[in-house]
Amino acid sequence: KPNSWYPMQSFLNVLREISGEFGDRELFAVGRKIPFWADFPKIKNLHDGLSKIDIAYHNNHRGGEIGHYRYTKLAENKGRMICDNPYPCRFDQGIFHGLAENFDIKDLKVTHREISLCRRYGNILCDYILEWETEASSQS
Repeated sequence: KPNSWYPMQSFLNVLREISGEFGDRELFAVGRKIPFWADFPKIKNLHDGLSKIDIAYHNNHRGGEIGHYRYTKLAENKGRMICDNPYPCRFDQGIFHGLAENFDIKDLKVTHREISLCRRYGNILCDYILEWETEASSQS
């Protein structure tokens, strides 16, 4: 229902069911739609969007410590995202790709910096490097 709030655990349970029944590909697909469904701040480019995921995340959740999305711009077409939230890794990766699609970036590459730190293996965070082609870099 519009303007209603639901327990976060309910959504986490749905994501777990999706993963169990359909796999990581569907978790990714759900995450890709989050930038379109969620209340998201106005963004001007991919770096700006990635840096505002944490704001959108906290605006769409309430109550308690829910973790974060911490973004750092590393270069014109590269950044680092640290996720210490309860969502599955492929869901978060889908969010990044959904944002990239807003700016017609189709070749976003998302790589774990330390796969052994992944939440999939029971750790508390995922640390990613995000890289993409910019119009300027593809013309050189």
